Amino acid sequence: IIIFGEKHGTKEIPEMLTQFFVYITKEYAFNVGLEIPIEFQDKINQFIKEGKKIILRDVNFFSKENCPDGRNSLEYIRLMQKIHEINLTSNEKIRVFCIDSLANSQDEKERNMADKVLELSKEKRIFVVMGSIHASKNIVNIRGIQIIPSGYLIFNKVKEKMFNLWLVSKDERVGKEEYIFNKGFDYV
Repeated sequence: IIIFGEKHGTKEIPEMLTQFFVYITKEYAFNVGLEIPIEFQDKINQFIKEGKKIILRDVNFFSKENCPDGRNSLEYIRLMQKIHEINLTSNEKIRVFCIDSLANSQDEKERNMADKVLELSKEKRIFVVMGSIHASKNIVNIRGIQIIPSGYLIFNKVKEKMFNLWLVSKDERVGKEEYIFNKGFDYV
C-alpha cells in the first residue's frame, strides 16, 4: 500500500501522479484509490472504461458547489482519462476505486477509508491519493482536536507493507507547524 498525502486543489500533484502512473504501469500491476465518495463508483467505472467526460457531468461531486476542496479538479479528471488510455493498450487493467464514504464523525470517516484501502490491497498493489491529514502515520492534533488518520490505522495493521509520501506543491510552504506534521510520513 503506497499512500500519497496531498493538499487538495493543487494543479501540480495530480499532474505529477499522472506521469508517475504512466511510468510505473510499465513495471507493476496496480490499482488506484481516490478520495471520492463510494456512491460514485459506478460512474467512475464507466468513465474509466469509456473515457467520456460527459459521464462525469452526471456526478454532482464534479461540480464546484458540491466539492469545493479540489478533489474534483480538471487535473484529476485528466488523471483518470490517462488511466483509461493506459487500459486501452494494457493487458493488466488499472481500476480506480472510490474510498471516501459518508460518516457521522471524523473517526468514522478515517476508519471507513482505512477499511476500504485494506480490503482493496488484498487484490493487488494499490496507490492511494488522499488528503495529507488522512495519509499520516501519526495521530494528528489540530487546534485541540485529535484525529486518528486512516494512514495510522492502516500502518498499525500492515506495518512495513505500507509506505506514505506527503506531496507538497511548489506553491505550498512547509513551516514549523508542518515540519512537526511531516514526521508522520516516510518521505516528503
